[in-house]
Amino acid sequence: MQQPDPNTHANDTGLWRKRPNNYVVAAAVGLVGIVTWLTAEHGGSACAGGGCLIPPLTILAAANADSVATSDSKAIIAAVEGFHAALIRGDAEAAMKMLAPNAIILESGASQTREEYAREHLAEDIAFAKATSSTRLTLNVGQEGKAAWTISTYQTNGSFEPKPIDIIAAELVVLTQSPDGWRIRSIHWSSRKRPNAK
Repeated sequence: MQQPDPNTHANDTGLWRKRPNNYVVAAAVGLVGIVTWLTAEHGGSACAGGGCLIPPLTILAAANADSVATSDSKAIIAAVEGFHAALIRGDAEAAMKMLAPNAIILESGASQTREEYAREHLAEDIAFAKATSSTRLTLNVGQEGKAAWTISTYQTNGSFEPKPIDIIAAELVVLTQSPDGWRIRSIHWSSRKRPNAK
């Protein structure tokens, strides 16, 4: 069983204006580039053969840019928060509705498809969300056309199975716009023990 990373949030919706680490932004835009290419008219067949390329200038430009509010920022944030809120409520169906059909979940050195996540880890994430409380520390939002990403950090406390939890977590979410609104294409969670935590 994987050690779950925190994936809940406080109810604050303020958009923090902090410059993210350039490597994190480059990674985020790299994922967005992949998603954009896969959803492009000809991208799917090209990627199937392993021929996907992401323009380096796109990554470099993003690495040197501050995260800025976009016209869709509220909707993008609402999609991510909707996923977290569903976990807290224990509503597995609502949580899965926010994940695109080909979503990928990355956590603890492992990669899971949407179906694998639903079968192997969703119930554990719901239990973790109910047993802990999280405060969002930072939030950055980026958007390139119909692709977007959020980069967040959280402090999470509580007790789970039955260990005490006192950690700092980072979350990268990549989304694309669909006829049903913004949907999550990839989530990457990582965490570490909070400095000075017992």
